[in-house]
Amino acid sequence: MTRDSDSALAACESVEEFARTASVLGIALTAEQLAAAARPDPLGIALYGDAPANAAEWPGPRWRPAHVSLGGAIAVDWVHVGQRAPCGFLNQAALRAIADRPFNRLFRRRMTLQDFMAGARATAAPKGFVFHMSRTGSTLTARMLGALPFTLTISELQPVNDALFVAHSAAGLAPEQRIALLRAILAAYACEEQALIVHFDAWHAILLPLIRAAFPGVPFVFLHRDPVEVLVSYARLGGGAFPARAMPQFWEASPDPLETVARALGRICASAAANLGDSAIAVDYRDLPAAAVTKILPHFGIDADADTRARMMRVAEQDAKSGRSFASDAAAKQREASEGLRRLAAEYMRFR
Repeated sequence: MTRDSDSALAACESVEEFARTASVLGIALTAEQLAAAARPDPLGIALYGDAPANAAEWPGPRWRPAHVSLGGAIAVDWVHVGQRAPCGFLNQAALRAIADRPFNRLFRRRMTLQDFMAGARATAAPKGFVFHMSRTGSTLTARMLGALPFTLTISELQPVNDALFVAHSAAGLAPEQRIALLRAILAAYACEEQALIVHFDAWHAILLPLIRAAFPGVPFVFLHRDPVEVLVSYARLGGGAFPARAMPQFWEASPDPLETVARALGRICASAAANLGDSAIAVDYRDLPAAAVTKILPHFGIDADADTRARMMRVAEQDAKSGRSFASDAAAKQREASEGLRRLAAEYMRFR
């Protein structure tokens, strides 16, 4: 197959479209291949299979990392995004949908960690980073930034999360290799015609010293909120939702799941506060969504025209998680907070 045929096949969303396109291109597919492409995989188990590396060099400009294998030898799986690179906003759900296309299910491309780092291409530094203490409007902010032209905002992607885990925790990596891995994973999502903005997961703020060493001078914002309101959000979720997604070795667990959350978020806030400076600002949830335009864009050095700013504000008309019109729920959460929850917030979650 050629690069053009790869792009055409990789853009196909269904097996039927994939088979028709292959036929037009004169590419013969076996019944076994079509059956494999059509086999349901709602949990994405195929990405976790014990497959050997089959590529030693970075693929072409339409490929992006979809998975970092942490079992056994660390490896990176790539997927082809189709005829056009992602633009605007890319989150984990969208990346997973790309990985589930027939082409990517059939033509897996996997590299060893060492080859992945060695093959990284040179790209411009990201325009900015968005960190947050969780439940602070960060997804809304990322979607607003995704409305910028000629810019790609990647939002809490699992491969970025896993690369950070490896860069922090993997034994045998020299300091320069840890930095090289972070530069490589973000370079893999960048392209020449787009500036890159990265929306990190909440716990990633704990690794700010490592991230800033890899990307000195890249501006970042830290979104924060009254800790009582954040804890109310987690109380509604049963308290254990946040640590389950993060790295429990960073904080001491408590028999009370909500206390564990408070301790975790306290570590996040402390790390963010310690790393604020000329290239970093804090933005209060109460100032959103307007602050995405009035504070974050200037801090990232982005000059947006009136139409772009208006488009960003239209994105803010919908809550990023519920889909309903965005409205602050601060007052309701303050009324809901118990004295015990307020005690946890005061004890563990200070941000200055």
